Parts: sequence; C-alpha cells; structure tokens
Amino acid sequence: MTHRCALALLFIAACTTPIVQTTTPVGERHAGTVFTHCGFYEVDFADRRWTPSSIERGAMPEGTDSMATDGTFELMGTDELLFRADSGLEVRYRPAPADLEPVPGCD
Repeated sequence: MTHRCALALLFIAACTTPIVQTTTPVGERHAGTVFTHCGFYEVDFADRRWTPSSIERGAMPEGTDSMATDGTFELMGTDELLFRADSGLEVRYRPAPADLEPVPGCD
C-alpha cells in the first residue's frame, strides 16, 4: 500500500466514524444540585440554560433548602426539563430566552 493510499484510508475512516452524541438523552436522570440561596432561578443543563416554568422565578417553595437543594434532573423533551428534589418537590423548566437578565448576586 502506498503512503497516499494509507492516508486516504485514514481520511475515510475518520469521516465515517459515528458521531458521538453529546446531548443528554430524553428520560435519562442525572443527580444534581440547584443553588437556592435566592430561590429557584436559571440552571444550566444539557448545553442549555433553563428557567423555571412551573413556579415563579425566584420562588422558594416549601421543601427548598436555604442554600442548595439536591435532587435529579430529567430531560422530558426538547423543551422541558424536570428537577425532582430529594424532598419531593418538582420544578419544571423551559429553555430560557437569550435576553433573560441574570439576577444580580444570584448567578
């Protein structure tokens, strides 16, 4: 095999290698913590920023720790994220708009 053919085979192999999925699959749960010292605000998950949709932004419902709340994140679809706190609290998120301003001192 010539040097040129070997390089061509390497190029073909590189171009036909399956693409590795980098996003989180729908339905897969991941342990996580939401920092709740200012209530529930935006979270970053699966390469996106999410904002609460089932509660008011900044709310601190019963079952929320004053500093951080542990639980699991689960992508429910392309536009819905669910956080289940260990306390039983569930908070749904939607993709955050690009122009959403962060809360000073809470990011």
